[in-house]
Amino acid sequence: MKKLLLLILLPTIMFSQKWKIEDKLLKKTMIAEALDLTNEIRLQAELKPLILSYKLSKLAKSRLDSISVNGKYIASTDETGEIYFHTNRFAKNYFKDAVIGLIVPGEENFTYDQITCSECNEIGFATAFIRKKTYTMLIFDKIY
Repeated sequence: MKKLLLLILLPTIMFSQKWKIEDKLLKKTMIAEALDLTNEIRLQAELKPLILSYKLSKLAKSRLDSISVNGKYIASTDETGEIYFHTNRFAKNYFKDAVIGLIVPGEENFTYDQITCSECNEIGFATAFIRKKTYTMLIFDKIY
């Protein structure tokens, strides 16, 4: 009976694992595209490219998790620079959309200033889906 149950569940387990792998690959691809776009902006400003930081990405994720708990965005007070972006529309690449949405001219230019921070060396990306909205955070090792 145990063998039969395992044979029945095995395709489901294998599909689930395949989905997780594909999801991780898609996320890595999306982050790579957003990093490329960010670094293209920096190259236009004659700045060195940023390096993707797992530590900063993890920090960005924890800050987004606090939004889901608190229900609002609270800016950090540490030495990192962060850019917070949210939308209620579907996007093919949430990270890239955040970068594009942040550099389009508007009433504030601090986002462009953060992306083109000459002191920055590293960047982290995170996204979360909270209350039918997509929240994306870019976090830098320094404030501009």
